[in-house]
Amino acid sequence: MSQLLEVIRTQAAVMAAGGNTLSSAAVAMAYTDWRAILRVRWTLNMAERRNLGGVEAANLGRTEDMVVLLDRCTEAEILDAAWLLGAWDVLRTEHPPIPKTQAEARSAGFIYPVPDNMLGDRDAPAWGLTASFCGCPYTVNGEPLAQGECPPDLLDIAAAGGWIDWAFRPTAWSVRIRSNNDQTLNQDGTRNPPEHPIMPAPLADRPHRHIYRLGRAPHGNRSKRQRERKADGA
Repeated sequence: MSQLLEVIRTQAAVMAAGGNTLSSAAVAMAYTDWRAILRVRWTLNMAERRNLGGVEAANLGRTEDMVVLLDRCTEAEILDAAWLLGAWDVLRTEHPPIPKTQAEARSAGFIYPVPDNMLGDRDAPAWGLTASFCGCPYTVNGEPLAQGECPPDLLDIAAAGGWIDWAFRPTAWSVRIRSNNDQTLNQDGTRNPPEHPIMPAPLADRPHRHIYRLGRAPHGNRSKRQRERKADGA
């Protein structure tokens, strides 16, 4: 079992005992470093009551990111974990290095001029680098929505050489169990090991998105034929 899958399964079992559900998972890696940051987002089962202008409001849930440093991770391990945890698909996004000049921004594919104050600033929210590696930056009532930290040197490496994001939404331990029509899922939202490994697609080494479709649901003519056979008693 990969470190990625072991962390998610172990934490999910603990969180589920408190009534918390798994919302999404994401992995970020620099192009030139084997280390990876795993971000697991939970929907916490907690009640917060606040008085807003004389009206009492109840918030029955809150999201929180768990940020975990993995010593090593590969795309094959990410795809395997997404499959076994019942994700419908995996989105891979490639990000260019953060440009230091307008010329670098143009060569990286940015259509509009980048504000000068953002050039070379790895922490500028618009780049998305800190969100990819450090989780949600916001707080609720002064409490951070991300638990865990990313090594600063990994942020520097990603900013200088570019980085890759993988995002998926597990069905296991989530509110989506038995709520979709994915024919590949077990009752608990997991999947059995695949007969053949899912092969990673080549990287584009430029700003690019690629979607791996994992789930399968009846649709179109296939669904119509199934209904006809059922009507005929087949």
